Amino acid sequence: MRKKYNKGVALVEILVAAAIIASSFVAVLGVYANLSSLSLQSLPKLQAAFLAEEGIEALHSMRDGGYSTNIGNLSSIPKYYLVYAQNTEAYGATTTTTIIDSRFYRTVQIEDVYRDGAYNITSSGTLDADTKKATVVVSWQNNNATSTHTLQTYVFNIFDN
Repeated sequence: MRKKYNKGVALVEILVAAAIIASSFVAVLGVYANLSSLSLQSLPKLQAAFLAEEGIEALHSMRDGGYSTNIGNLSSIPKYYLVYAQNTEAYGATTTTTIIDSRFYRTVQIEDVYRDGAYNITSSGTLDADTKKATVVVSWQNNNATSTHTLQTYVFNIFDN
């Protein structure tokens, strides 16, 4: 009876297993690199969304502090920038360009609101002095292009002030 010698078969099996493990490892690294890149791209979008929401909340704070003086007197023509005054602990609107975190620009556009006879908001009709439409736009540079995040809301003089 002859004995079969399988010398070298174990070595080939080890090489095949090592190649499979190495290619799996390279694939996992590729997926990780893509996910890291996507994560870095989504960070400014998330920051812009928070800044836009903060802009809406700042408008509500301004309204609460006095609609007639803080919101009602803003015109439709210029774009405004929101600023927080430390000494008065209140938000205000300015036409001076402000940059947030050396990257983001947040502008607010105020528009008059008109209503029809049924008190529905329309593009023409009777001017509603106690309501303004506000559009908050946060913009930033992203790979040699400007990206934006926009929110709109209506600000009402709910406290009759």
